[in-house]
Amino acid sequence: MKNSMLSIFSKIIFPLKKPQIIIVSGNNQDEVVFKVLNQYLKVKKIKDKLRASDIIRNEVLIFESQVGETESFEFLIDKSKAPVLLVTSGYGEIGKITRLAEVLPDSGFLLLNSDDEAIRGLIEKSAAESLTFGFQEKADFQVTDVKNNGGTNFKINYKVNIVPVRLERFISREEIYAILAAAVVGEALKINLVKVTEALKDY
Repeated sequence: MKNSMLSIFSKIIFPLKKPQIIIVSGNNQDEVVFKVLNQYLKVKKIKDKLRASDIIRNEVLIFESQVGETESFEFLIDKSKAPVLLVTSGYGEIGKITRLAEVLPDSGFLLLNSDDEAIRGLIEKSAAESLTFGFQEKADFQVTDVKNNGGTNFKINYKVNIVPVRLERFISREEIYAILAAAVVGEALKINLVKVTEALKDY
């Protein structure tokens, strides 16, 4: 199997340590996820090759989907503890992302931007638990009441919880999506929504 992202040692050590992995599809969406998780867990973003030291030292490993081959990610998903696939956009990678959604186990999590019609159907292709986020009413994590007044205010609605978010600067719609993505990842990793918003106070 051709695995330029995985060294021989990492393939040996990874199944023994079984760290949590998060594979992110979508430009720059991993930055906010990392910022939140780094407040509470030992986290590493993998930008090219996965090294044995990364596996040993960290509880969570974050990958952008572009950094590795489908086969490498299939190996990591198979050997990981509750793998997470976060899809904010499938642009240019829908075939690869579909395959990864298909191999996610029922112990894993498929997290989707439900406002993107091109990726909404991935839920039907996966055995994993799914959570959605977006501006539309059917999203599990829905953003409402967005206001820009010397900063940005909005609310994140999840089940019976409504958590207000106040940021000191104006942020774009894409940045709100990134914050929602961090919120759903937090839920998958059992970090509650209040803690997620607290980690973003200086965002």
